[in-house]
Amino acid sequence: MFSLLPPEVAPYMDPSFMSKPGRGERKAQQVGYLSLAAHRLLLLHAAPPTALTILELGSGPGYFAILVLFASLSQYCPCDLNAILLDRKGVGLATAKERWDAWCERTHMSASWASKLGIAEQSASDPLPPFDVALGLHTCGPLSDIIFDAAARTPSCFAYVVSPCCYGQIVGRASVYAKEQPREAPPNNNVTNNLHPDIVSHPRSASVREMCQECGVSWNIGLLGTASEMSVVQSSSKKKGGDDTGGEDAWAYTHTHPAYVTSKKCMGAIDTDRSLAMAEKGWEVGVDTLVPITCSPKNQVLWGRRTIRI
Repeated sequence: MFSLLPPEVAPYMDPSFMSKPGRGERKAQQVGYLSLAAHRLLLLHAAPPTALTILELGSGPGYFAILVLFASLSQYCPCDLNAILLDRKGVGLATAKERWDAWCERTHMSASWASKLGIAEQSASDPLPPFDVALGLHTCGPLSDIIFDAAARTPSCFAYVVSPCCYGQIVGRASVYAKEQPREAPPNNNVTNNLHPDIVSHPRSASVREMCQECGVSWNIGLLGTASEMSVVQSSSKKKGGDDTGGEDAWAYTHTHPAYVTSKKCMGAIDTDRSLAMAEKGWEVGVDTLVPITCSPKNQVLWGRRTIRI
């Protein structure tokens, strides 16, 4: 399937991946599965009279959102889409825009299609542009929680698809986000950022908090996050201090490895709590795994669909 994608859309054609065996193929597998999940939620949503906006936070080069946008050309997509890539770093955003514009020019698409992809160089703690669907591919640490918080507090948002990463940084990075000053503060708002004040609070859900209280146990997010980061990569080039550019796949791993089994359970605990918190806010939620499971050790997929409007 991925071989049918144009080079401007296919992640494995990115030059930064070409020197690292297997990386491009795995990235294509990741965004392919996530794109299918996003379009499933779009199919469940009644076709609106105006275009919907998908927002990928921490997008980097925007592989996820660009593939969802490209797939909206299909006759099976029920709605017109626009996409916004949001990231602190402008380099990846500029690359994404160049790739999309190049595809539009090469295929003689109209200027309106080129304008369907927008970029926003900013922090996720700044006030966000309007959006209907939130996306995140390997969102680092508390960025996943920020996406869920933004989705829940944005009336127009009806769905999200997120693949979390860097669980060990949830605590440390959350405190950094919480202290950030927004570039443009919302009018008549005295808060120091655009985040809900409990963004650094774990567990996220009342269900898990009540369970911990009844059982007399603590929810150690630091320990769970650290255990989620257990190394499962099997690479001779890394063991020898290589630069991961050798002839073998430097990031291959075995999903039956005991360290991975422990890591997967801890990721599942954190993400179940996150999803329960969204369910308590009126969302239909799910916790899935990327297919194939070997495309990444961080293979959790969290999706949600709003069932109660605000």
